[in-house]
Amino acid sequence: IIEFFRDLSQNVSGLIPRQLSGESPKFLAWRIKSLIPAVPDLLADTVMLPRLYRTMATGKSVLVGASGMSEYQSLAVRPLHGIWTGIIHQDCLGGEAGNLKDLTPRRWAIGGLAGAFTWFLLRNGAYQGVIRLVPLVGPRGKRVASIDACAPVLGAQVNVSGPTSLFEAWFSKYIPCVPEPMRSIVFSESTDGDLAQVKSAIWNSVCYRDGQDLGAAGAFRISDPKAEQYLKALVLTESMRAHGDSFVTDATLKDAGKLRLLKLITHSVS
Repeated sequence: IIEFFRDLSQNVSGLIPRQLSGESPKFLAWRIKSLIPAVPDLLADTVMLPRLYRTMATGKSVLVGASGMSEYQSLAVRPLHGIWTGIIHQDCLGGEAGNLKDLTPRRWAIGGLAGAFTWFLLRNGAYQGVIRLVPLVGPRGKRVASIDACAPVLGAQVNVSGPTSLFEAWFSKYIPCVPEPMRSIVFSESTDGDLAQVKSAIWNSVCYRDGQDLGAAGAFRISDPKAEQYLKALVLTESMRAHGDSFVTDATLKDAGKLRLLKLITHSVS
């Protein structure tokens, strides 16, 4: 239907009788065009173009669109379930099949640190990646959380209150739901460990650009009171040493540089 009206609008002159002369053909062409509905008006007409809905795995009905509408969910999981994500994402320290000799709890066990949060990101019920928050403490006891994300889809553009990245939409919806000390999310300058090419999505976000510089990442450490005790018991391999000497998350990487406190941007997200 839309294509028909688009073609009609572009070929109005073919409808004008050839025997007409003077200003009449122009007037008729203008008059016919004025009666052809614009595409936005056609899309808003639910009689001519009835809406088609489909039921998601969750039971929720969503509108089917030409752009392939998707429903995204974040599922909070227990630390045990987060252990295995390194296998899926081929993490060299957390599960890569060809690198088993370098596996270390300093990476795959970070979800079990005190106060850490782990979410699985789903699209239409299918697993897309993992997002973690690992609590840190810095100068003068300042408490923040390092975000550790491995989900390529976070860079996708979505439309909430306006076009934005899925990361910004996720951030604005879920961060206000975590306990207050964990809402201060920081992100580093490190280019290491970007398995899913997520870091550019965060660096390009308004949350990062409008955030606050907190200074050197080295001034912050894992806040779990038993962290140092754990680290003393865990062997620091050469492969591990190349990334840092603590538990491995974005803010503790050797090339972390400075940390930036991400700004919470409000979007209307359902």
